[in-house]
Amino acid sequence: MRRFIPMLFLFAMSSGCMAVGRVSQLGGNLRRERAEVLTATSRVGEAYAVVALEAECRVTPGDPEGGPGSVAYTLGRTGVSAEEASFLEGRDLTPVAAYARGHDPVPSGFPDAVILGENSDEKAGLFVRAGSGWREVPIGRYVHREAKPSHPVLATVTEVLLLPPALAFDLATFPIQCFLAPWFPILPP
Repeated sequence: MRRFIPMLFLFAMSSGCMAVGRVSQLGGNLRRERAEVLTATSRVGEAYAVVALEAECRVTPGDPEGGPGSVAYTLGRTGVSAEEASFLEGRDLTPVAAYARGHDPVPSGFPDAVILGENSDEKAGLFVRAGSGWREVPIGRYVHREAKPSHPVLATVTEVLLLPPALAFDLATFPIQCFLAPWFPILPP
């Protein structure tokens, strides 16, 4: 019994009052739907600066951040065509997004289509079609997180099953938590 009490004290100190908060946070994360995050920006110093986002792609000459008076136009996101998919498969990439001419006029000599693909190591390839064929544009910054659906039933079941033991644990260790709270940030965000 003497060995059990210090272990229980250490366990209570390490988990603190975060039990109920962490269970609530887990339920909230399961209940929340997450939208797709996609950003691919070409490196500075290329002929075309390309910034591909979730819904559209912006193309400017030179600097990806644009600049005063720079000519910029957007391409709308479309589905990946069979030609574009085979082009990416030839480079061991899976399609992520394709952008094509939309309502903005495309200046002559500028890309009228952009495709983005990634391999299994999450390395991306950004290609523009200008004139005769596809040309790769080196990527300076790339972030891609796929959309994540919500799970409200799983969140409710998780909260119903885990909140009562978490509440009981927090109430049992309340004096320890109050004593340690000023020195250790044990509350959930």
